[in-house]
Order: sequence, then structure tokens, then C-alpha cells
Amino acid sequence: MHGSDIVSSVAICECCGSAVVVINSVATVGHLGGLVLVFLPVLLAVEQRYVIPDGYMGQVVIVHGVASGVAEQRAKSGAVTYDIPETGLLITTGGPIRTWVRDQYFYRRRDGSLKKIEARWNTTIHDTPENRADPSDGIYLRTGTGVMNSPGCRPIEFHSFVVGTKPFILSGYPSKAHEAMVEAVQQVCGKASATLSGRNGPPNKPLERPGANAMRPSEPASAGRSAPSR
Repeated sequence: MHGSDIVSSVAICECCGSAVVVINSVATVGHLGGLVLVFLPVLLAVEQRYVIPDGYMGQVVIVHGVASGVAEQRAKSGAVTYDIPETGLLITTGGPIRTWVRDQYFYRRRDGSLKKIEARWNTTIHDTPENRADPSDGIYLRTGTGVMNSPGCRPIEFHSFVVGTKPFILSGYPSKAHEAMVEAVQQVCGKASATLSGRNGPPNKPLERPGANAMRPSEPASAGRSAPSR
């Protein structure tokens, strides 16, 4: 290959909401191999692995920075693994990754082996016969990092997504917003109840969010970035 090729990727920058950014990169290859310019986020991205109990379908919420939570699983490479419990709610000691990230999702089978979840659905799933008949598993509406606020307690960071089939998602699913808030506030501030407010909160109903299976920038406190797979 010679000359210049234009490479495009769609990125989601979720700072206090969502915005779609299209990044164009020029890859130049000379006669001797030349110089190849690639996306910097791909080179710097930290891998985030989500390991979900086999057969679980529903909303998954990861709450960050809680001292009494599950210890963070971080490899020497910097990769972080979130081992999601049967409840779908993980409260962890680690903070959110504040750099470019590459998300990988897996079901953990009963024998301990992992099955990768490939599909990503970041826009509305329309109620059609084709979608109602689609048996494939996928990840729906991955959010950036949001902040839970409760009177008398410090802000608590979290992010969320939904895992399941299109028929399951179209049938509706319960939100874990209040459950996550109550448990997090109990652990952080010792309260028995909580009032939910904040930015990028887990929705009571599925939200329509623009996006693509691509990059998400991680954040100063309420944003998130995700690097594309190469």
C-alpha cells in the first residue's frame, strides 16, 4: 500500500452528557514502510474487562471509590477486571479509569471458561420482528462515569450498562439506580436510605444515547472515554 489512506472512527465524549465526535486520522505509508500515524488512544488505552455470570441479563452498575467495597483487580499492565456478582451491582474500592479505555465483555460459564460478548448496541433498539427474533447477546447503553449525590454524603462515582438479548431489552428491565444508590450511601456514609440525584444516573427506563462501538474518553469526574478495538 502506498500514499495516504484516511481512517475514520467515531468517538463518544461523555462529559456531563453525550456528544459524538468523528476523528479522522491519516495513515501514511511510504515506499520503505514509511510512517504510520495511528490513533493515539489505541496506543494508550487501558483494557477494562467485565466478567458477568453466565445467563445474567439486566442492568449492571459499577460503583467506584468505596473503601468497604470489593478490592480492585488491576494487572501489572494496568488492565482492570470487574467481576460482576449475580446481583449485577459491583461496589469496588478502585476509582474510575481516567484515561482512554478499551472495554471487553465476557460471560463466565459454570466451568470457569469465558465467552466473549461481541455485540454493542449504543442507539435505540427498534421493536421489529427481526429484533424480537435475534437471540444474540450484547451490551446496550454503556454510560460514561456519572456521579450519585445524596444529601449529607459525598458524591459517589459509578458507570453502568445493560447486558442481554434484544428481545429481553425490548421487553423492559428494572433499573438498579435506587438499589445502587442506597447500598453505596450506606457503605460510604452509614445512612439507611438515600435520595437519588446526579449526572449520568442509571436510567429508570432505557435512555436513547448517541454512540458507536468505539472510543470513549475517561474523565475528570463525570466523563468517560473508550478506545476502539484495532
